Amino acid sequence: MKLIFKILPLLILWLSVATVVSTQIVPINIVVTDPKPRLTVRIDGVTATPYDSLVKVPVYIFYPHDSIAGLELSLRIPRNEYVQFNISAVGEDNLLMAADTAGGIMSGWEWVQVTSSDNSHYDLKISGMCDWPDQVRTPPRPPADSGLLVNLYFTINRSMRLLTDTSIVIDLRPERTGFSDPAGHSIGVVTEIRQECVKYKGDSCIAWKNNRVGYLDTNIVRLIDGQIDLIDSLMIETKPEIDSLEGKVNSLD
Repeated sequence: MKLIFKILPLLILWLSVATVVSTQIVPINIVVTDPKPRLTVRIDGVTATPYDSLVKVPVYIFYPHDSIAGLELSLRIPRNEYVQFNISAVGEDNLLMAADTAGGIMSGWEWVQVTSSDNSHYDLKISGMCDWPDQVRTPPRPPADSGLLVNLYFTINRSMRLLTDTSIVIDLRPERTGFSDPAGHSIGVVTEIRQECVKYKGDSCIAWKNNRVGYLDTNIVRLIDGQIDLIDSLMIETKPEIDSLEGKVNSLD
């Protein structure tokens, strides 16, 4: 029983699907959400040149209402010839060096995993749980207005000639991202009924299957993508920091 309660914060990120066969249409649930997000993840925008070998991109989290006990964060970049996640290198903790949790809210967590599907250089999944079963109790970080979540690392293909300035978008994937609090509640996941016809009579449906599905409501958990701007110049103009969730560079740096 103790084991179940300890792993609940991570397992709750994925909701099971319940199905019921009915001959009546069931209305879709209407979810009313607070216009202000409970949690925000923002990837910084950075500038690099083709002469750089490694680029660091900070990812920040704003969580003033909830402690974070478990999470799964999925990211991807478009396939390109210049920039890739740094998944070729592996650190002492056997984690891919594409993500560094040191100094962030996941620092000191008992279980952290960094993976890439089929060793692709264009996608990354970061999973973590602050308190692993049968280990010393590790409490989550308390709610905070701002904090570092993780530093992402990208390699630059220096052999490719940059013909024009290029921007590579770093995309946060809401369909594969989730957060949970210490009580095992999934933050920002809502459910609704989606119907599927399972039996037809002619062109008319006479039996329905009602699927209850969950998804991350991005009005509750706000995800702000970032980007890497590649500029073919050794001299990059220094721009002032912008203290805004929408800004490329934030005063949290």
